[in-house]
Amino acid sequence: MVRGDKTTERKTGVAAWNESAGIETRADHGTRQNKAAADKKRRKVLLVLLALLCVGCLVCMWPIRERITRGLWLKEGISYNMQAVVEDGADSSASNLSGAVDTVSKRLAPLDVSDATARQGEGSILVEFPWFAEQTEEIAQIIGGRGRLEFVRVDEIGDADALSKINAGTSNVQLQDGMFTSFLDGSSVTSVTVTPVAQKVYAITFTFNDEGAKKFADVTRELAKSNGSIAIVIDGKVLSAPSVSEEITGGQVSISGSFSQNEANAIKAVVDTGELPFATKLTGSEKTGPLVGKTMLWGMVVVTVCAIVCIWVVGFRKFGKLAVVPGGASVVYSLLLLGLMALFSRLNMFVLTVPGVVAGAIAGATTVVAAWRICGCFVARVESGASYRGAALSCAPEAMKPLAAPCAIVFVAALVFQFLPFEILRDFGLVMVFGAIAGVLTVSWYALTTLRLLASEGSLQEHPEAWGIRSDAKDASLGDGVS
Repeated sequence: MVRGDKTTERKTGVAAWNESAGIETRADHGTRQNKAAADKKRRKVLLVLLALLCVGCLVCMWPIRERITRGLWLKEGISYNMQAVVEDGADSSASNLSGAVDTVSKRLAPLDVSDATARQGEGSILVEFPWFAEQTEEIAQIIGGRGRLEFVRVDEIGDADALSKINAGTSNVQLQDGMFTSFLDGSSVTSVTVTPVAQKVYAITFTFNDEGAKKFADVTRELAKSNGSIAIVIDGKVLSAPSVSEEITGGQVSISGSFSQNEANAIKAVVDTGELPFATKLTGSEKTGPLVGKTMLWGMVVVTVCAIVCIWVVGFRKFGKLAVVPGGASVVYSLLLLGLMALFSRLNMFVLTVPGVVAGAIAGATTVVAAWRICGCFVARVESGASYRGAALSCAPEAMKPLAAPCAIVFVAALVFQFLPFEILRDFGLVMVFGAIAGVLTVSWYALTTLRLLASEGSLQEHPEAWGIRSDAKDASLGDGVS
């Protein structure tokens, strides 16, 4: 009968003597060298792949002010609730609401309103500003409104109260529904431009298509006989009502109602992006806490770079060239974390807040401490007589043992925070999860791989003092064999 298992062939003669005496044969040495070469190649490939991932993260997050939203504001902001108004034939379903939020976000983009954002609420659009100023409400109503542009003859407005205000020169007069009829709307406008006319005062110029230009010329020719006026209306609110003294040809009309740059750009953005599928109504506002975003992200980057430089400097004093492990870990962690935040920010699934910055810093410090301890344990094991290879393979469990339980507890807590009704805890927990992912990848993929690759290099073995290892430990570590 043929046995299914293989039996080890018993060595005889010189081979048996060498095995019992612990003498390595040429064949065994060659096999070990081949295995060591394959391990070095594999580790180099892993580091190349990690470098490509870091480059991908850098591309994903650059420019950082556009990829990760919001900047650090240590003062209160304000959020406006634009409730969807369901009209006959209007659709305010979840899908349309999500599309409307995207449209409002596009309207905010060209404004000089640092870090203003739009997000979806319960049947509403939340327009958020990280600061409070006098014009924020007006801008929120323009940007978050339906965006219906209309040109109306003032002499055909049936709202007597509104009409008296318009004739008195009052701006932003709200017209009652059904009390006016437009002769042109936004579909006739091909472009909108904003130009300065005085200090901090801007004009808005509308350009019509051929049909709109002809209609506008006809109306102005008729109104010029009585020096009538045309009201430019957005969402039922009169932006301006200039009088007409002559027929306006050429397909353009320019209005100046003491618009600020942001107000003028908001009107332009609304016309450029088109109408929302439903009307909205401002139902309230609330103050918000400090946020993190574009403006001060550079400050966060500068602080991160300074911290990384300090880690390198202190690392060189402690470990010599071996500082490439904790120093490089700080760089890799930063790129991976920022890449994750940028990716989720671009998907509108993440907004960086002050608690998030704190969480990222804590996770980063833990990652650097882990890499630092790994280097320390490696040096200690080599100096106690272990081989370089053996020390590199066995130092990780000893280094990570004191950190394992606290890190696991914090990670589980971060996941639990996502289900709590406290936004500050959710923000902290989400970034802590990102940090944990980046930290694990950094330690396992970069720190350990780099250390084990260095342990097989001749430079570390021949000049251990340059790598933070006492020179008198050289003979002991080499005596145990290096692969």
